[in-house]
Amino acid sequence: MKNNLFVFSNNNQEIDFLRFHICTWEFMDETALIEFGGEIKNVPSLNNNLNFNIYLPWSNEKIIINDLFESLVDSENCKLIFNEPVNGIKSVHNEDKSSGQIINFSNGKQICLFPIIAKVESSNIINISIDTKKFSELNNINNINIYFRFYIETSVKNLTIRKSGINTTSIIYDFQINVIRNKPKEIDINKYFCKIEKCYFINIIPTSYETTFYDNKNLKNIRTLEYDLFKKYINNKHIEKDTLEVVFNKDGANQSDLADKNYYFFIKYQKENIGSGQVFIAILINLVCQIIFFSFVNLSENSNFLFRSLLLSLLLSFCLMIYILIKNKIKNKINLLFHRSKK
Repeated sequence: MKNNLFVFSNNNQEIDFLRFHICTWEFMDETALIEFGGEIKNVPSLNNNLNFNIYLPWSNEKIIINDLFESLVDSENCKLIFNEPVNGIKSVHNEDKSSGQIINFSNGKQICLFPIIAKVESSNIINISIDTKKFSELNNINNINIYFRFYIETSVKNLTIRKSGINTTSIIYDFQINVIRNKPKEIDINKYFCKIEKCYFINIIPTSYETTFYDNKNLKNIRTLEYDLFKKYINNKHIEKDTLEVVFNKDGANQSDLADKNYYFFIKYQKENIGSGQVFIAILINLVCQIIFFSFVNLSENSNFLFRSLLLSLLLSFCLMIYILIKNKIKNKINLLFHRSKK
């Protein structure tokens, strides 16, 4: 499906992002999750309580939002996500972790990581609230931006367009962020659509897929998922060793066109279906051809041997087809039970 996402706030609180992260995870059993993260510009006009919304066309009241605050306050996890060694982490207010955690990176940059309060406002809108009261009381925080991150477990059908053929299976990501012409009626026209300076779109997909279509300008790198590091970071049972790869895309805006900037990400992945399915089709075609040939055989005494040979060949082909069908059915059942047991 096409994912038209919108990030917006009320006009009385204009929230803008230096970086906005979208990270999709697709697993072997066709379950999925999607992460959202954002670095918010810390400007004096921000209130003590930041409040903004994310519109997702497929969200509903049943979704579960998982805050990644506790995971990111770990220095190793923080290094993994921001790709920068951490010199130190300290609380904004005494030992109160929920007041915010200031991260000091080795390059001298600082950000303040906050927990979120998230709720589904309507069928498609998620409201995010961040309490920055204690943080705003500090001195010399003008260069410290605000960061949050969370994920939602969902179905692959909500994230991708999927096409299955005889020889190939394709998955297509078609994401659009803050494209105003596609604004749904659920969003009031008077809302403030957040400016995003850089948008990161990361796909974590099974290694059996190859990237077949992408934007050269946006694609930055492709690598195998660091299993041990990511297993610690997100601790999801679906993450298996040597089964996932990371496709990293990024797009940015100049300050001159930031006000009107929206983002498009269109990526296609494909895998070849080589296995028992193709063998089954080949046998089926052979069976049909034999039946057609058999219908033209002259059933005379001279053709008894040929008749018996064709009949035996038809029987063997039919038995082989039944065997492949049963084998695939059992295999699918085992895989389903295996993945369910891991949940």
